[in-house]
Amino acid sequence: KAAGGDVNSTLITFDKVFSQIVESTGDIDKIKDKCIILAVDFSKHFSSITKDFRVVLGKIMASNNLDEIRGTLRKYIEKIAEKVSISHQEKVNSIIDKANEYLYKNYSRDISLDEIARVVNLSPYYFSRFYKEQSGINFIDRLIAIRIEKAKEYFENTDYSIKEVAGLVGYPDPNYFSKLFKKMTGYTATEYKEFYRK
Repeated sequence: KAAGGDVNSTLITFDKVFSQIVESTGDIDKIKDKCIILAVDFSKHFSSITKDFRVVLGKIMASNNLDEIRGTLRKYIEKIAEKVSISHQEKVNSIIDKANEYLYKNYSRDISLDEIARVVNLSPYYFSRFYKEQSGINFIDRLIAIRIEKAKEYFENTDYSIKEVAGLVGYPDPNYFSKLFKKMTGYTATEYKEFYRK
């Protein structure tokens, strides 16, 4: 199955299946028949992306030897596997983008895992694992990073107090915010604020 999008493992599986077909029958016409069935199954499963299906069947039927049959079918399956892989990656990217966009728009509020999982239509448990696997960072750390970036922008461009900035970026407790700011930037909020004060 190419559903996971791994093109190489799909082709390795195809090579095994093709060898089994050849071993189970020595007759080239029977091999063609089995390969046509394989191509039909594949095109049914991935009907939305198998446009040149009839051409492939014609080529298999017109083939004079095993290498031609194998080459035609292998190329067809590889093309489909690549398309599946790309559409899988696009889906992954769109979920990550949607989650990140939500975090950027709502960073000043208290955002729960359940809430963000609902936004991208995944269960909280699955979303949490998925986000970490795909982006390399868990969603809470991403939210903290966004909040600290926003806090830096406030310090650079406004005269707001540390307490005000803490509140604006979603931390009602300025002491907690200050600890976090220092941990993330290496500077205390006061140092950062002073440095950017015009």
